[in-house]
Amino acid sequence: MRVSFRTDILVGLRYVVHRPYVRAVASTACMANLSRAVAFTVLLIYAVREAGISPVEIGIAFAIGNVGFFVGGLSATSWTRRLGVGRAMIGSILCFGPGMTLVAVAPHSLLMPAITAMLFLNGVGIATHGVNQISLRQSVTPTRLLARVSAVTRLLIMGALPLGAALGGGLGSLVGLHTTLVIGTVGLYLVAIPYLVSPVRTLRAMPEQDDDLAGSEARSRLPADAA
Repeated sequence: MRVSFRTDILVGLRYVVHRPYVRAVASTACMANLSRAVAFTVLLIYAVREAGISPVEIGIAFAIGNVGFFVGGLSATSWTRRLGVGRAMIGSILCFGPGMTLVAVAPHSLLMPAITAMLFLNGVGIATHGVNQISLRQSVTPTRLLARVSAVTRLLIMGALPLGAALGGGLGSLVGLHTTLVIGTVGLYLVAIPYLVSPVRTLRAMPEQDDDLAGSEARSRLPADAA
């Protein structure tokens, strides 16, 4: 039986909402992208206009700082094996707040190294978290629903970026560039909450598809043509 596009979306969304692991991943990633977009929207304007950093210096900071993605990708498996899945995921996202704090509190003379350090921590956190959150989502999602759940999750996560950019631009105009950076920084400290109040915090290894009762309940709510 052919399933409509609307039904596909509803099935994927319902599974994301009712599955604790997937719900926590989507919530955390949305919050992180929203808060990061708020801060990054005004970051370069702040660096150029208020700190007088040149385009060349900004390019150097990004070139060096983004090495963090490479480091995070290489070390993700090792850290996860040592700490367990839950702790590795929480630890990786805890890189975001302190990293942006370096930028928010740095004097203008030290803003370039602060941006470099922030980008490095940001890259390590994103890469390490990305490896684990995708693996976790795929591990607990039934194969028949994987495409729908992945599409909905990606839509929610990536949809937070333009929303955060619009919010950052508006806040920058209303309360100033530096205050907007601080607001984005505060938001990045809150991204661990969905994990801390969910089963993710105690997760040692990737669970099976039927690892918790909530997943079974979620599947029982799916329409018959989703099977």
